[in-house]
Amino acid sequence: MNENIKPLLLINLVVIAFSLFAGCSNMNEKMTNEIIDFEKTRLKALVDADITTAEPMHAEEFELISPIAFVFTKELYLGQIESGYIDYKQWDFNDASVKHYRNIALIRYSDTEFCVFQDGELACTTLLTHTNLYEKRNGKWKIVWSQASGEITTENDSLDID
Repeated sequence: MNENIKPLLLINLVVIAFSLFAGCSNMNEKMTNEIIDFEKTRLKALVDADITTAEPMHAEEFELISPIAFVFTKELYLGQIESGYIDYKQWDFNDASVKHYRNIALIRYSDTEFCVFQDGELACTTLLTHTNLYEKRNGKWKIVWSQASGEITTENDSLDID
């Protein structure tokens, strides 16, 4: 091989490798931002009791495990929000951690604001930690599992799910 070509080949390989790495990094950042935006949109829909927006964001087999280990199905959870039995007044977060693998993503975050009423009574203002699993189905993200954890404290110190 011509000695003049070797340095050019090396430079080209370095440029290609760097481009591939930078492309992956940008793709990871894009997907991370996509998941965070999805979750913020979902929380806004839940606070607004906008079931038309919230319903397609949740997989049919969606389950939420509450901090007291109650399991909500999609139908029960969104039905109680739609009826006003569960009434989120505030819900926001910062500093989410996102991990993603092809069509699966996980997000973990702690609330910065959280206030929910249940059957007209203050149920929880505790800042909780949430871990959610998403799957991309037919090009759209769906939340499949959600787990909220933390110590529940309220003024009336009761949370009746039934």
